[in-house]
Amino acid sequence: MVGAFIWVGLCIAVGACAVEKNRNGGVWFLISLFFSPLLGAVFLFLVSLKDKEKKAKAEKEREEIELSHSTVSAEYFSSKIKKLYDLKEGNVIDEDEFFEQKRKIISDFIVKKPKEEPEDFLTALISLVDKDALSKDELSQIKKHVL
Repeated sequence: MVGAFIWVGLCIAVGACAVEKNRNGGVWFLISLFFSPLLGAVFLFLVSLKDKEKKAKAEKEREEIELSHSTVSAEYFSSKIKKLYDLKEGNVIDEDEFFEQKRKIISDFIVKKPKEEPEDFLTALISLVDKDALSKDELSQIKKHVL
């Protein structure tokens, strides 16, 4: 008789632990009651570990997404400017459209951080300066932000 009270008491304890871990306490009480409080506690622990891993993974993914929205790579930035320059050179867009779109790209960049070290970021822009796709003033504006 005392053993039954201990069994039920332990099952209640497993159910209470489940509630603390945002699980259904009644379900975990019944699992413990039918299988054993020890197995119920072990299963609850394993499920909780899995939940923690999922939360950690989701948090890491959220941080990566947040980082990708707040940074820009030199490759991405220079490819956007180069594409615009190629469109201008191919007479697909005119000079005014080129400067307006380039101004927007540079303005968007100014509110973000470069992913690379300043020297690496600026090195990626050399070919754009050589082609006159970036003016000295624009390069100066970018350098102020990067350095």
